[in-house]
Amino acid sequence: MKDRNLVINILTNNRVSELCLCLTSLINQDYQEWDLVIIDDGSTVPCTNYKFFNDLIGRLKILHQVKLVRHEVTTLNIGKNRNECVEFSKKLKHNTTKYILRIDDDSVCEYDYVRRLYEAIINDPKIGAVGGVVPLLEGPNYYRKTPRIFNETIFNSEGDLLSMSDDGGVDYNDERLILSHHLRSSFIFRTKAHDSIGGHPLEYGNTGFREETDFSLRLRLAGYLLFTDVQAKCYHQKARSGGARMPPEHYNQQVRLNDEHFRIKMRMLIMKNKKNKGVII
Repeated sequence: MKDRNLVINILTNNRVSELCLCLTSLINQDYQEWDLVIIDDGSTVPCTNYKFFNDLIGRLKILHQVKLVRHEVTTLNIGKNRNECVEFSKKLKHNTTKYILRIDDDSVCEYDYVRRLYEAIINDPKIGAVGGVVPLLEGPNYYRKTPRIFNETIFNSEGDLLSMSDDGGVDYNDERLILSHHLRSSFIFRTKAHDSIGGHPLEYGNTGFREETDFSLRLRLAGYLLFTDVQAKCYHQKARSGGARMPPEHYNQQVRLNDEHFRIKMRMLIMKNKKNKGVII
């Protein structure tokens, strides 16, 4: 058996219906040279209690190695779960795990999503990660003019965050790879790059707000390039339950705390990087 080099990682919690739509979209990908690790993080009812989930896993196992991990109690830390997913990926046989594609459980991927991201990252070792766009599954196609820099993020000379764009929720008529400042939700990354920066951050709790932005910007500070393929589409189901759901007042408080921590952390990292390398992202 020829070794593969790509593993798909999915975290889920009480979203078996959405997850099964996601898995169905993976079954229908035009590129199938990958394996799969799923962490079911303390769902009230395990995914394996549902026949339709088991049927899909059975279908996937025909072509792929599938590792399903069940947490009996919710971890309450998305960053920790993402890093655990990476470590399980590294232990798969016949897979060098050079690349990992993290996909949100409430996503529906276009048939060419995996291939487009994989082909974009393998050609240049300077590329640390490549993302796509995340339009709403339920809505009409809404097109926007392609920005010069995708998800542009601007800091001043003191490391203070001045602005941060989020361009990923719509469609674009463009075939280019767009240089990006940060990535959102689902994206492929180089495992070597992940390890070099210490993996996903652990400070953002079970909401995970800002964790992918933190991860993206630390990749850039380490010298890696980020890109977005705006034709790689991973539709967002916008699940109304499961995941990191909590009372709105608690969620909004967590978002504020995470954003404040993110800004302070980035300021410190940027100023340290400026001192050592003379570079500001």
